[in-house]
Amino acid sequence: MKEIGKDEYLIRALSGRNSILDAVLKRIAIFTEDETLMVEFEMRASIDYRRVILKFVDVSEYSFYHNDKYLFYNVEHLKFLRMANGLYYISLDPYDEAKAPSNEDQDLVVAKGVSGYEREKS
Repeated sequence: MKEIGKDEYLIRALSGRNSILDAVLKRIAIFTEDETLMVEFEMRASIDYRRVILKFVDVSEYSFYHNDKYLFYNVEHLKFLRMANGLYYISLDPYDEAKAPSNEDQDLVVAKGVSGYEREKS
């Protein structure tokens, strides 16, 4: 895997043209070791990365919900930011487009750090 970046740099690197907005969530992996959670996306064709893996460390909260009545899983809305308390926050189903977490946000991760990687072509 090739590293894209960490923390605030990663948020900037995965914005604009390279946003994970409109990506397809392919895999969620949760490890008990180091409170690590990994999320893998298949990106849309017009950006620099084909597959992106986000690795969240020191996870303090996560929540994902799936119902077979819905497709698994197109990222149609997104919040990806550093909160005022220094933690990193991503919601793949935000309640609103405010640049702050909401209690109504869903499909989220809160962690002390986040790293991004591009999966090598296989």
